[in-house]
Amino acid sequence: MLSRRLKQLREDKQVLQKDVAKHIGVSERVYGFYEAGRFPKDEEVLKKLSQYFNVSVDYLVGNVDNPEYKLIPKSEWPKELIESGIEELPILKEYSIKDLTMEDLQDLIEVAKKIKERHK
Repeated sequence: MLSRRLKQLREDKQVLQKDVAKHIGVSERVYGFYEAGRFPKDEEVLKKLSQYFNVSVDYLVGNVDNPEYKLIPKSEWPKELIESGIEELPILKEYSIKDLTMEDLQDLIEVAKKIKERHK
């Protein structure tokens, strides 16, 4: 899965293997191995690849099919969500939810607004 996605992302971005290799700090030959099916041994390489292609590591390795799926760390949640007190909800604590996708955050904001309206 990783090899197919790397090749597709690189072609979509219209860059060469040597360009990606230079950006992530490996030789062109090593990057070529990744596209040929060898899995990077260094976790940092996966992070650099995900940042370069602006996708999640989960997308690169095939855990999710949506390339726009990205977790948003709690430190980057929208101010209105933090101020709503939503992070104190038992369900978030029970499941140890710390990072959410942007879609999750938008859903939470909408739910918080509906509940707030209901209790006016």
